[in-house]
Amino acid sequence: EMPDLAIEATCTKEGKTAGSHCSVCQEVIKAQETIPKTAHVEVTVPGREATCTEEGRTQEKHCSICNQVTDPGQVIPKTAHDERTQVTKASINKNGYERTECNKCRQVLSEYVIVSPKTVELSSDRYVYDGTQKCPAVTVADKNGRKIDRKYYTVDFRNNKDVGLAEVRVVFRGNYEGVLTETFQILPKPVAVKKLKATKKGFTVKWKKQTTQITGYVIQYSLNKKFSSKATKLITVNKSNASSKKVKKLKAGKKYFVRICAYKTVQSGGQREYLCSKWSKAKAVKVKN
Repeated sequence: EMPDLAIEATCTKEGKTAGSHCSVCQEVIKAQETIPKTAHVEVTVPGREATCTEEGRTQEKHCSICNQVTDPGQVIPKTAHDERTQVTKASINKNGYERTECNKCRQVLSEYVIVSPKTVELSSDRYVYDGTQKCPAVTVADKNGRKIDRKYYTVDFRNNKDVGLAEVRVVFRGNYEGVLTETFQILPKPVAVKKLKATKKGFTVKWKKQTTQITGYVIQYSLNKKFSSKATKLITVNKSNASSKKVKKLKAGKKYFVRICAYKTVQSGGQREYLCSKWSKAKAVKVKN
């Protein structure tokens, strides 16, 4: 008779009781009985909270003997970032920045440069006086040439009715700060040659005077109808209420072309500047001998 040893049951395998059999014929003398598997010895692993950078998990369990997972738990999704946006405004001379980061993990979520504003472009830089305010359309761009949205600035017009230099003030707000200015001209109304009369070695020119918005008139006369510089001279009449001018000491028998404009003197940057209307249509006169 040969013994059949008992096998201890575990949580992964069944066991057997002790038995025996004949060593010659192998007949079972005492049969072995099956012993059921033992229960798992569970160990609990604590869960962890989710954060904005890592997923969390609920608690899970496994057997301390065989390490088999008996309760895998569940994944807890990441939480949202606690966003905070900081803006350093762009000025006329310095770029700004807009940075968004998480208050919890300090991760920078987005960041971009706010390029400093540079240019103010007007739809027109020259108007003719008609007694109404002039307000050209304004386009503002940064130093990279990109258009700046209108919500980031206000526009203020100054001295934009009378003849002179009108000013546009662009005052920045929001992501920008500072002021940019640009000027445009409001020119006198054109003046026409009303009458041109030949005199001895000269002529008399008459026009309809303008009593306001001007300083005086400029008369231009030339032997060339294209008013080339070598053949052309200017006479300035420094009276706004003047309506005629005699021109003398010209070449007898020669044909002269004459035109006129109104002007106004203004101060710009500490210097005197002349704002002139368009030239009138030229008229011709033949000087008498």
